[in-house]
This record gives sequence, C-alpha cells and structure tokens, in this order.
Amino acid sequence: MKLGVDSLDFLQNAVRESRAIRHMSPHPFRNAPLPEADELDLRSYRGLIEVHPADQVVVVRAGTGIRDLQTELATQGQGLPWVPGPGEEENLDLVTAIGMNLPHLGMATHGSWREWVLGLTVVQPSGEIVHCGSRAVKNVAGYDVQRLLVGARGTLGIIAEVILRTCPLKALPDVAVTQAAQVDFIQRTLPTEFPSLVAALGDAVVLADKAASVVYGVGEPAEASTGWVLTAGRYAIADRVQAKYWQRAKAEFDPSGKLNPGEVQL
Repeated sequence: MKLGVDSLDFLQNAVRESRAIRHMSPHPFRNAPLPEADELDLRSYRGLIEVHPADQVVVVRAGTGIRDLQTELATQGQGLPWVPGPGEEENLDLVTAIGMNLPHLGMATHGSWREWVLGLTVVQPSGEIVHCGSRAVKNVAGYDVQRLLVGARGTLGIIAEVILRTCPLKALPDVAVTQAAQVDFIQRTLPTEFPSLVAALGDAVVLADKAASVVYGVGEPAEASTGWVLTAGRYAIADRVQAKYWQRAKAEFDPSGKLNPGEVQL
C-alpha cells in the first residue's frame, strides 16, 4: 500500500498501524523494495518552518526538495553547499538525501549532511515522536543522536523535520551540476591512491572528483585495497566492525525490523 504523507500526525498514525514500512524516495543507489512493506511518500510533507538568516539556521520538513529549499533560502541570502553528483536528482528530497548521505561535489571543502544537520524530529517505529540536537551549531545537550541517523538509510527512524546549518550564498561551492544517464558505482580511495584508481578504471569513469578522492563510474568498479565502493541498487556492509555496530543500533532503535526492511544487507 502506498500512502502520501502530508502531516506529522498522519505520519505518526501510519507508522503505528504498519507492520513494515519503506520510506525515502526511489534512488539508483537504494536496494530494491520489498513487496510486503507499506510505501510512505513524504514528498507532500514539505516546506520551511522557520528561517533564521542571522544565525544561519533553517527548520524544514523532510519531504522538501533540495532545489526548492535552495530557492527559498536564496531569498534570505543563504543556501546549502550541496551539489548533486552524476545521476542524482537535483531536487532530491531531504529525507532521502540525509538518509543516504552520499558523496557530493562540494564535500571536500564544505562537508556533508553530518556537519549540516543540527537536529531532527524523528518518528520511531512505535509511532513516538522524538527530538534530537538543537538549533545551536555547538551544544552540550548530550549525545549527537542525529549523527547516527544521517546515513542510516531510514532504518533507525523516519526523519520528519530537520534543523539545518546554512551558508551565505557567497560561500557556496562554484561547481557545475554534472548530468549522467547512468552511474553504476561510486568509489572512494585515499588521495595517494586516487591517480592509480582513475587510471585503472579508464573509460569507466563518468566523473573524477579529485578533491574528495571519489570516482563515479559505469560498469564494474576497480579492485582496491583502500576506501569503499557503493554499487547501484545494492547497499551491503562488508566490514565486520561496522556491521556489528549497525546491528547494535538496529536492535536498540528498531528491534522488530519495521523500518526500511531490506535496505541494508550484511
């Protein structure tokens, strides 16, 4: 069953009543959906809640498209330093972008969602609404739980609202958006190994981001002794230590496995 979410109350009730939920928008680097899970579409739950240009902070609903957010922030002289990589939708919604935390073309100098997300409103598998983080860039309010949810692919909670750190327009990266019909893998290595990785991939390279030591390519990735590889349509944790920590987090936040089943493979 597919459900469009247009309010926090609706999202909360839908989570309570569902036995298995897939959320986040379709993306080339997401795992295939499971037919038995309900599909929640948060893209109708969008829009700015608060904007504080002087503090460089915005509070926004998680279904908001990044391009739409950028347009609104620009009227306040602000923006996000996110530049989509090849094959990535320019108006990707926040819940998907934050959940996946993929590399982007401004990452080397401006960081990623882990640095930009100051706080989150999250719906837990029970339907309970929790808040983590704050509007302060630096805070001592306890553990930064929001950092755990960034890149967790929606498996630990459903992000409903986001507090983001913004940048003045003049500080945004001057990087052109690269369009590509197909990208089969994203591969990252150490800066010292980057030239040899690019040489080994040859014509398979769609774009080489030297500043971040990241390559976007088609076909098969190269053999490498360092870094990581993300292939289209499959996200698997091969590192045993990382897999152990993910299992512990999943057992704590979503022991029944309700959220995004099949999204992470071990």
